[in-house]
Amino acid sequence: MPRADADSLTEEALLSHMARLPHGRASFKQLARELGVKGPGKSGLDDTL
Repeated sequence: MPRADADSLTEEALLSHMARLPHGRASFKQLARELGVKGPGKSGLDDTL
């Protein structure tokens, strides 16, 4: 999955990504790494979760 920023990360995209993960779940840290979210984008990821 390409690098995401706070504006392009939607709930649907996040749920779709998580659905493909083993057991359908992931930690915040794992999601941030896999989605390539850095810096201020992490607060956007936290808000979306």
